[in-house]
Amino acid sequence: MSKELMGAFDFFDHMLAMDFGVSVEVYIETIENTSEFRAESILMGITSEDLEKREQAVRCFHILKSS
Repeated sequence: MSKELMGAFDFFDHMLAMDFGVSVEVYIETIENTSEFRAESILMGITSEDLEKREQAVRCFHILKSS
């Protein structure tokens, strides 16, 4: 993987961690420890323009993080 592409993924991880209000390490650990379907649903929700979907994604992420 190129350095530019890896940098883009690192930036994406950092931005999502900020959206969820957690560290990048906690974000990555939580996403890695969940099913692909749940991770995809959360990521689609948090990147949505629909505020309700974004809020739901944040709630789902924190539920997964605490379990």
